[in-house]
Amino acid sequence: MSSHRRGTSIIATVGPAVEDPARLDRLVAAGASVLRVNLSHGDRDSHDAWIDRIRDAEARAGHAIGILADLPGPKLRLTGLSGGPRHLEVGESITLGDTEGIGDLHVTIPGLLASLAPGHRVLIDDGLVRLLVETVSKDHAVCRVMTSGAVSQGKGVNLPDSNPPLQVPTDGDMEKAIWAQSRDIDFLGQSFVGTADELRTLRAVLPGHETDPLIIAKIERPIAVNNLESIMQEADAVMVARGDLGVEMEIATVPVVQQQILQLARHLGRPCIVATQMLQSMIESASPTRAEAGDVATAIRDGADAVMLSGETSIGNWPDLAVSTMARIAEVTESHMDQETDFPEDKGVDPAVAALCEATWSTVVRLGALGVLCRSRRGIWAARLSRARLGVPIIAVTDSPTAARRMALLRDVFPVVLDAMPAAVDAAPCCGLDDATLQAMLRVPSSCILIEVGSGSGDASHPALHLAVRTIGR
Repeated sequence: MSSHRRGTSIIATVGPAVEDPARLDRLVAAGASVLRVNLSHGDRDSHDAWIDRIRDAEARAGHAIGILADLPGPKLRLTGLSGGPRHLEVGESITLGDTEGIGDLHVTIPGLLASLAPGHRVLIDDGLVRLLVETVSKDHAVCRVMTSGAVSQGKGVNLPDSNPPLQVPTDGDMEKAIWAQSRDIDFLGQSFVGTADELRTLRAVLPGHETDPLIIAKIERPIAVNNLESIMQEADAVMVARGDLGVEMEIATVPVVQQQILQLARHLGRPCIVATQMLQSMIESASPTRAEAGDVATAIRDGADAVMLSGETSIGNWPDLAVSTMARIAEVTESHMDQETDFPEDKGVDPAVAALCEATWSTVVRLGALGVLCRSRRGIWAARLSRARLGVPIIAVTDSPTAARRMALLRDVFPVVLDAMPAAVDAAPCCGLDDATLQAMLRVPSSCILIEVGSGSGDASHPALHLAVRTIGR
């Protein structure tokens, strides 16, 4: 095992495969730092039960675990097929309606027809069945089957060439957001975001407290890619949701778009998650494909803060093995990455704070420091240092369990919760943590240089910024 401490966070989706507490504990022990609850499945009682299980697992693990609640969004689904699946043949003519009882197939979004035009594609079940719109009338569209297959009640529909009137967030999303805030959930994932205004609508239903969940914008529609910068400015974090994105856009463009999203997220200081089918074969297999391993490594090299597992851990046969495999890929990839040669421009940040972050980065590079220790009560310092990609572990000390759980998403950040924060760096060097504890966290058995960053002495409104170089383990 390498002495390198993995910096990339791993998000694991919970489900039947880890419902047993022992299996959930193994998922956490394997390296999952954030657990995702998919609110598209189950009811309020089952969601409450999952939150309780995760918090119990967190207590047993003895360290912070973030919870991501993924809002369903306005998923387009087929209706009117309650009689069972129907097989569609290539060349067959099919009518599509947005009102029950009109057409061979119906879609759940009213006003759908107004967004369709001849030549538009209608993709069913993640594109396994494909239709092409030929004509559109007031109450139905005539489509030609281009790819045959079975369709059934509730299957998802994508319209990559159209802009249907989707309500984002839905009324159900907003109800779930209020529930999530009441359960102290750390992150909310908003599905099918198209504009920054939709995120503002979601944020407006929350009480506006410091403990409100952070909002993650899921990028899975072409309109979101077109509005990417304004969406990121409003979001707290962003997710490259490649499932629907790979259906809505030409599949060949998805890797390029992924890289663009990661680059812009880094520039704007937003944590970025890469998700969907990262180790898909591990739902059934005990090892991933070579291509999947390369996919995870590419996301990490391109700057992802976190990589996410979905079916691999929620319904797969090898949930904890999928996490440990992803963790190992991350460890090896990071250990072979070169140190960043440029400090990222930090717009919109207090110049003194930006200067201290740059000084920290420069000191790590010049002295070969193996870790950074920072006081970060709300996680802001930790987020700024994470963005700098120091290439070493950032031990972030806080007295807030909520802040620690949110920092679990950040690359290279390892939160530590203290009962009380020391008043200042110079009053309590290393926050009172002994050398043995710090060496264990940094995975260094011998002495090493540690950079300590935070607020030193000064009054409450204008604390002195402080950077200290310490040698631990002598």
